[in-house]
Amino acid sequence: MDSATTPPKSKLNRRSAKQWRAILRRFDKSDLNPADFCRQQKLSLPAFHRWRRKQLAETNAAGFVELQPPTVPSPPKGPWILELDLPGGGRLRIQSGL
Repeated sequence: MDSATTPPKSKLNRRSAKQWRAILRRFDKSDLNPADFCRQQKLSLPAFHRWRRKQLAETNAAGFVELQPPTVPSPPKGPWILELDLPGGGRLRIQSGL
């Protein structure tokens, strides 16, 4: 067969970020493990994991974590200080009215 009659090689099926978000939502609703889901959807498992890690990183970076005070039998008497050591050397300090 000469090159004029040879069918062109298929291009990689590149998906947009929007398409991957939809795919990952479908995965979250499925009862399948990643390998079975990718096999069923004809997806690349490494690409699936790459996009899932990216989504988790974005979710964690933009997420808000609400802190709830611990349940104590009675409120503390007198002033108190709560300090949290944060990654990178930061420190969060909360204190009651002294």
